[in-house]
Parts: sequence; C-alpha cells; structure tokens
Amino acid sequence: MKLNTLLIGMLFSICTFAQITISDTDIGSVGDVRIQKYDENPVGISLGNAGENQTWDFSTLSPDNIAELNFLDPSKTGFSETFPMANLTIENDGFHLFLSNSPGGLYILGYVGDFGTYPLENPELVLEFPTQYEDEFGFSVQLDSVSLISEMEPDQAAGLQFFMPGIVAAKIRLDTSSISYVDAWGTAIVEGAEYDVLRVKKSSFATDTIFGIVPQSHEVYASDYQIFTPEYLTVNLFDTVHFSNLGIHDVVEVDEETWNTNGTESNGGFEYYNDASHVFTEAGVYYYVCTPHIGMGMKGIIEVQENWDYVMSGVISSGESSTNYTWYTDDANIGMPLVEVYVNSEDEIIAVNYIGSDEVIPSWNC
Repeated sequence: MKLNTLLIGMLFSICTFAQITISDTDIGSVGDVRIQKYDENPVGISLGNAGENQTWDFSTLSPDNIAELNFLDPSKTGFSETFPMANLTIENDGFHLFLSNSPGGLYILGYVGDFGTYPLENPELVLEFPTQYEDEFGFSVQLDSVSLISEMEPDQAAGLQFFMPGIVAAKIRLDTSSISYVDAWGTAIVEGAEYDVLRVKKSSFATDTIFGIVPQSHEVYASDYQIFTPEYLTVNLFDTVHFSNLGIHDVVEVDEETWNTNGTESNGGFEYYNDASHVFTEAGVYYYVCTPHIGMGMKGIIEVQENWDYVMSGVISSGESSTNYTWYTDDANIGMPLVEVYVNSEDEIIAVNYIGSDEVIPSWNC
C-alpha cells in the first residue's frame, strides 16, 4: 500500500521557474506514465529547513519497491458512472485513483481496488489553485464504515460487546482534516539530477468515533378482524419483527404502487405464510399485504430507521496529528510530487516515496 500512498499526493507536469505557481493547466495528462519508487530504510537524507532558496540532497535514496503509474481516461476504466466528475485517473497494479481537476483545485473523488469501490462523499482537496510559496490550504472529510459484530475478529467483537452488551453492528466514523503549508522553495537533488521545487508541509489530524446498535423485538399481529396490529410500525436497523397469527393470513412484501392499489404481486422481498420473524438489515419503508384479505384492506407498513448509539472514541486514532513533507517540481519529465517524506512524531524520517527514472536501482539497505 505504500506504493499506492503517493498516488494520493499526486503527480504533475508543469513548466515555470524556481518559485513555482501551480494551476489546473499544469496537471499531467492522459497517457502519461511515471515511475514511483519507495525507500523504506532511507539513510543520509534530511528534511532541511523552511524558507527560500533551500537545497535538499536525496542522492542516497535507494528503492526497495518500484511501480509504474499510468494516467488514464476515467471514461475508459469502467467506473465512470461511479465517478462522473472525474477527468483523470491514476492506476497502479489494479488500484485506481479518481480525480477532478478544475481552476479552483485538484480533488480526490475516490478509489477502486481489490478492497472494493469507495467514492468519497466529500472530495479530498489535494491542491488549491493557484498554489505558490507561503500558501496555505486544507480539507476535512468524514468516512463511515459499518461492520457486523459476527464478522469481526473475536477480540474486537468482545471489546465492543463489553462496552455495549447486545451490540450486533458497529459504525466507525473517521473524521480527518489536514492543513498544507507551502513552507519552502529551492533545489532538490534526486538520482544525480537537480530540480526546482516547492516544499509542502502537510499536518493531518484524525479521530474516530464508534457507534453501535442493540436490536429490539417487535410484534405485528394478524387479527381475525382482517387488520394488522399495528398497521404502521417504526423500528430501527437490525430490529426483529415477529409476524404472529399467520395461517389463514399471510404477509407478502409489495412495492408502494401495488400497496396503494391493493394489489398482491410480490416485489421479491419477504413472504411468510406461517408465524415467522424477520430481521431488517436495510433502512427504508417496507409495504406488505395479506393476499387473501387485501380486498378488505388488510395491509401494513414498516418504517426502518437508522439510529446509532455512541459507544466510544479514539480506538483507531487517538486524535494525534501526523506530518509529511512533499517536494513538487516543474520538470515535465518527472511530474509531481518529486519526493514525499514520511516522518514520525519526532520528525524523524521513516520512509520516502519519490519519482525517478525507469531504471531499477538495486537496494542495499538493511
């Protein structure tokens, strides 16, 4: 995944001078290819200083991994309907990053890979245009994911059940924000070549909140008076509804139009002809009828709401900030970013992504 991480940083082809100004016209084009390298044990390099006319020497970088990044037309990836606003896609080994490039900025719209398809509800800002030395910009995004307790690792499930006995599903909300500051410009040396660069310091903050659902049980009684009691029932996601006194009555789910016209054609949903229980796993409005007695108006509605209760915060991310540094170049043969450095909480360098030549350089790092 480290090789894919730089995709989020982006690659560009631009042409200007040392103090670069980046606009939407400077973005790389469909058909471009860049070579991305990753050094997981960097030695002999330094973050250097902020300010003007700095020099950073990355000559000692040696790749442990190498990948080819392909710039594609989103309409030809098979995912254009999911990402209709995308006008550029970057692909590496089946991983696709979908982007929107406009005069106001460059945005990440979502991802596609072996892990699934993930459109972002709130696009992530990569660069705000025009971008110059001493500019500052940021973004915030909220991501929700839902997991069934039965599908979790045993220790994770046990922990949640301890804090919320009876929990059957958890929603993990990750709130992420970042501030990017163009804090330096100067010259970067990579694989023996010198490049004019801007350096962007990005500080990110993330915290998580976990919500859960403890299901409840409800009853719908099919009365001998040809009515369902209650006729309108409101439940929560994952609640169980028990249909009782079936036999001469049944319950058949239908669509709204069929329900309104007292029809009996099933929509392919639940059908029960004897007493039964049904767990509702999707929010929405469900319409059902008793097919033998619909002429007497025997029908009902179940509204399934999605209400989550707070469990805890700070399990995945405790709210601590993280920082990375990215060097952007105006060299059309390299693209952007030229170098991306990952640091720990002490600002010590722990890994580096960079764009280089297509020659694979053997790594002797230990």
